[in-house]
Amino acid sequence: MITFSCASCRGGEGTRGIQLLDLARGEPITQPRFFSGHDLTSGRILRNNRTYRILGIEFHHSKPANFFFDGNLQKIEKRLETAFPEKMIRYLGIDEEIGAFYFSVESDVYPGKLYRLLLRDNSLQAVISKFPGSGELDLRPMQPVEIPVPEEDRTIPAYLTTPEAEGPWPAILWVHGGPHTRDTWGFDPYVQYWAARGYAVLQVNYRGSTGYGARHGPFPIGRSARYAVEDILVAAEWLQKEGHAVPEKTAVIGNSFGAYVAVEAIMREEPPFRAAVGISGLYDLEGLRRQDERRHRHWSDDLFADYNEKTYEELSPVHHAERAAAPVMILHGKADRRVGISQAKTMVKQLKKAGKAVEYEYFTWGVHAFPDEEDRSEFFAKIHQFLRQSMRGAR
Repeated sequence: MITFSCASCRGGEGTRGIQLLDLARGEPITQPRFFSGHDLTSGRILRNNRTYRILGIEFHHSKPANFFFDGNLQKIEKRLETAFPEKMIRYLGIDEEIGAFYFSVESDVYPGKLYRLLLRDNSLQAVISKFPGSGELDLRPMQPVEIPVPEEDRTIPAYLTTPEAEGPWPAILWVHGGPHTRDTWGFDPYVQYWAARGYAVLQVNYRGSTGYGARHGPFPIGRSARYAVEDILVAAEWLQKEGHAVPEKTAVIGNSFGAYVAVEAIMREEPPFRAAVGISGLYDLEGLRRQDERRHRHWSDDLFADYNEKTYEELSPVHHAERAAAPVMILHGKADRRVGISQAKTMVKQLKKAGKAVEYEYFTWGVHAFPDEEDRSEFFAKIHQFLRQSMRGAR
């Protein structure tokens, strides 16, 4: 069994140490290994694909990193880091019968390939490219940034991707869902799509996101909702003040919980956005709680631990659509099993009732979030056209 240690934690920094524990004997198998500056609880457990034996952990801060318990695997990774400098090595699996180590290599500007390393002779074999033909594209680097909030003595972690042309640029705050997840450094096809069309893209790991210590999250959904919107507004203002974004050409786009953040953000006083797009979104926190209760969906992370009917209502944009200060686009799959389409329909109804500018489309695909690949080009073209119309000549 793998255990996490907090022996070096102080002031809500998060879980910083890791070790293996033998449950049968109640004794540690390894000594704790501590990683200063990292919260390991958002990490991915690395296993042997056949035996499920735990081999290590992949964790994130500004950029991803691995830690293997086995010394031989540590040596393999060091060898790969030398062979692929400035790249992210992601463990995929190991086949001990034939002595093969499977991994992918990628970065923010390199979509990546899957490889097999044969341990008997250290030979590398490329298996497949993740995005064939992408080598001809002009991919833009993703820069980790820390947005200062001096009055609260904290920073907001984010990733900034900018076009090649000189700024300021039209800008998009691209808001992740969850809330108990995070954006990470690496190749992101959606970010590259917008950068190729002349937009600066800021991905904000708002409070409620994982991997930055207990002071940053995760929190129950009510607290995450309040904090996330506050952080997105601060981030947008920073982006404009730093000269990265044209104020009248700044939009916010979110998926799932990120759609909630995007739509709620334009309902605050004098929001720094000229358009908002919600994809597969939830807009009524109480409605989501009732839906999950009906489906007997019991959350191990206490998603609704802060439930208060009045507070959830105050935080939900369906109850104050009249405050919307920018055009809204609502997109949702008709058979979405995670967030029911009734959330989108109610939000559209309330915006129309309030006389606000709203475009919407309900798609036949049933996945939560983005459509299948064959529908994706049309899907993003619709969003791009909406932005062009809403932001007064944005490219």
